[in-house]
Amino acid sequence: MELVYVGKIVNTHGIKGELKILSDIDNKDKIFKVGNEFMIDDNVYIIKSYRHHKCFEMVTLNDFTNINEVLYLVGKKVFIDRKQIDNKIIYNDYINLNVYINDELIGVVEDYNNGLNPLLIIKNDNKTFYIPINGNFIESVDLENKKLYVTEDVRGLM
Repeated sequence: MELVYVGKIVNTHGIKGELKILSDIDNKDKIFKVGNEFMIDDNVYIIKSYRHHKCFEMVTLNDFTNINEVLYLVGKKVFIDRKQIDNKIIYNDYINLNVYINDELIGVVEDYNNGLNPLLIIKNDNKTFYIPINGNFIESVDLENKKLYVTEDVRGLM
């Protein structure tokens, strides 16, 4: 089982046991699907309901119907098994990949920013630059060899 970090439970909402999860993961439609299983502290919880509210993902888990039943989960990290998201590449997979233009190493993916235009944050020596994830800059991803191939156009962003 390969676990993927989803986010952190930051609080409860209302009295019926709904939880607020702060998450910047992509593919939320696949991850927060009713019936999916989350791992929290080596325990499995099933999503019973989901909705998005402001910047939070709001879920109810298992058969919890009362705020007092879920208070112990506040502050915990939430994970999901990669098989539940169809082994699709997610933004977390890009972290620590070596970035290449043709066969020239130009940097390493340090992190990502999942805003309106998701960006990869690339570190090269003492220089940091950004590559848009959506667009024509990424040619291919080789997760096994930890390589990310980008187009020649990236030189203009460096």
